[in-house]
Amino acid sequence: MATILKRTITLKLAQQGMASGLARANTYLYTFQVFTADAQGKYNGKRIIHATVHMDGPDHYKGHGSADVIDLAGNVMKNVFAADVEGIRMQVELA
Repeated sequence: MATILKRTITLKLAQQGMASGLARANTYLYTFQVFTADAQGKYNGKRIIHATVHMDGPDHYKGHGSADVIDLAGNVMKNVFAADVEGIRMQVELA
């Protein structure tokens, strides 16, 4: 059984985006879209990020993502950049 995830996310610099994903076992596939702006805050296109994340334990994940860039004219530049990701859960303890 797969779980479909859909939500709207708010990112830094007041960028708005939308996300959807698919989860199966310990692997998550998701796509999200963010709207981009220039230094003056004027809309100048969007990015679509595709990623896969695998949980290899309750506190650790690895994954890979890539991004497409769409300009104001609708031109799509596929896989403009990509990166591997890795993360670990941390807990902060106050002294």
